[in-house]
Amino acid sequence: MNEAAASDVLLLRAFESSGFARWSDADRAWATRSALQTVGSTAPAEVFLAARARAGLSRLDAQALTWPRWRSAWAGLVAALGLGLGLLVDHIGSAQRINLLAPPVWAVIAWNLAVYLVLLLPSRQPGALRRALAAWASRARARALRSADGGRGAVAGAFAADWA
Repeated sequence: MNEAAASDVLLLRAFESSGFARWSDADRAWATRSALQTVGSTAPAEVFLAARARAGLSRLDAQALTWPRWRSAWAGLVAALGLGLGLLVDHIGSAQRINLLAPPVWAVIAWNLAVYLVLLLPSRQPGALRRALAAWASRARARALRSADGGRGAVAGAFAADWA
C-alpha cells in the first residue's frame, strides 16, 4: 500500500470511528459493496481497503481533510540544498581537519550514545516526539476546519493521531 492509499484508509477510519454525523451504517455498507464490485472478493486486503476508502471518501467529499502529499520536486530541492550547504561548510574551515580531543566532538559523541541507549529501551507508549507531532497536527488540522460542521474536528484529530 502506498502513502496516498494509506492516508485515505486512515482518513476513512477516522470518519468511521469518530461518529461523524454524515457517515452512517448504510454508508459503510455501500462503501464495502462498491469496493467489492470494483476489485472483487479475491483481491488482497490492502487493495480492498484502498478501494473502500476511495469510495467512502468520494461519498463524503472529504477532499478538505486529505493530508498533503509529499512532492518529489521538494525532495530534489532539499537534496540540492543539502549538497550545496555541505560543499559550502566543507570549505569554510581553513584547517580541513577535525580535532578529536575538542569538547564539541565529545559532546556530539555523548549525545549520539545517549540517543542509542534511549532507542534500545523498550517502550509500550508512544514517545514524546510522536505525541508532540500528533498534537501539533491535530491543532493545525482543527484550526483549518474550525468553520466546518458535523464533527470534522474530531475526525481531523483522530486522523492526525493515527497518521503520526
